[in-house]
Amino acid sequence: MKRRITVIFLLCVLTIGVTAVYLLPQKRTEDDQTVHTLRVALWDYGTVSYDRRIIEQFTQEYPNIQVEVVSCSPEYYDSSLESMLDSGERLDVIFVNQLPQLAKLIARDIALPLDDYVERDAIDLDVYPDTDVLRDPDTGALMGLPYRQDKFVLYYNKDLFEQTGCSIPENGMTWEKFADLAQTLTERLQKTQANRWGATLILEPKHILYYMSQHAFDWSQDDFQNLAAGLQLWLDMQDSGGVADIVGNQMRLDSQRMFETGRYAMFIQGSWYMNFLHMDAQSGQLDFSWGVIERPVWSEEQPNENDAWITPLIIHRDTTEPEAAWTFLKFVCGKQGAEILTDEWILPAYQDADIRAQLRRNMQAEGIDADIFLEGLSDPRPLPTQQELALSEQIYELYRRVLLGLDTVSEGIEKMEQTRQNWKMQSSVDLYKKSFDSPWSCSSLFRILKSASKDADERRIFHEEGLETSGSGCSDCFNVGYSGKRCGTIWSGGPQ
Repeated sequence: MKRRITVIFLLCVLTIGVTAVYLLPQKRTEDDQTVHTLRVALWDYGTVSYDRRIIEQFTQEYPNIQVEVVSCSPEYYDSSLESMLDSGERLDVIFVNQLPQLAKLIARDIALPLDDYVERDAIDLDVYPDTDVLRDPDTGALMGLPYRQDKFVLYYNKDLFEQTGCSIPENGMTWEKFADLAQTLTERLQKTQANRWGATLILEPKHILYYMSQHAFDWSQDDFQNLAAGLQLWLDMQDSGGVADIVGNQMRLDSQRMFETGRYAMFIQGSWYMNFLHMDAQSGQLDFSWGVIERPVWSEEQPNENDAWITPLIIHRDTTEPEAAWTFLKFVCGKQGAEILTDEWILPAYQDADIRAQLRRNMQAEGIDADIFLEGLSDPRPLPTQQELALSEQIYELYRRVLLGLDTVSEGIEKMEQTRQNWKMQSSVDLYKKSFDSPWSCSSLFRILKSASKDADERRIFHEEGLETSGSGCSDCFNVGYSGKRCGTIWSGGPQ
């Protein structure tokens, strides 16, 4: 049977498909000869080679499964996917762009639980990073399989370091040393040629906030002043000329590939960027030597926290081809897919002893310290809640405004703190409203809402929402005043 891969490139929704019913594991697709067609959503299919190689290999091994690729621009993947789902367009498998997007898909009840399939086919989950982060927080069901894992590192242009007489950077370099080195490199490079810089960055706040933080940042409670040093460092580097113009980079659609022009000495980016560099070098399009080290640290005594960034795959709950979709997931996220990713210089999530040995051989052959990518990775960060996602997106925008010079660092930090305070108050209101629809333990509800009786601004919001406290209530609930019943009883009423 002739294999078939259909590719549809999308920036937004073009067609509307059908929805189907939720099906449990049935007959294994690999055991029958019926032709099955999968519609698979992903991004960058026309740019990167590894996804294409894996899908082509899959269709060769499973000629009865045809794959129709729905490829979107990476810049608009999240919004394009939402549009497709809103319109009811048929999708069987979805490549998920990091865990925040998975949290949104789980909240929308899009993902098909995989536990029955995993148990039936005896899938070993120990070869992956912690898969608990892929479980539904409410049900505990496994909602996806990990495909790739990534971390942020510092890439450097060996030729530019040699030209300027600067020493090659080493693991453990501090951010202060990074900034000083970038300025020195820029000054020396521009003596002989303009438009060359010591460093560059992509204005992607969620990435910058991650790699500029020594430890995982908790949006709900950590001090935003901890972000001030990183913001000020980038602004100072821009003022001194150590880094290429941030605003200019924001306008470049190809900013991720800027380092490959050979005009920048240092670049902080995800481990996936090795694929671009390696493939360009193999094809003769890269005319300089490069190296990679760990991203800078704030303190030489305290190493960075390196939790894995996971790219999972999910099956759409309404797929009409659950077995074919599961066969696809097992291949792409399993050893066969991992072997292709490793050959393409991409870090697979699946890492048994053979895959790790292959990764180490590949990197050592190019003079790269494989331990940077294979050792010291901590578990992925937990799935964010929908409330945390809403807050983080607002913080990202405020962070971006500071980097673009629209707000000062102090103004940005102040706005972040006010945004979080408003978010906390609104979350309390939402939680209170939810209590009308489902019973709560009196003590559980009011432990969360207790600040409403003490914070004037929060009381004002409750008043505007028609939820003003009355000043009565049981003593264990801090006299918030929503129930006259004792703590520990089930409560589902409003203010009394």
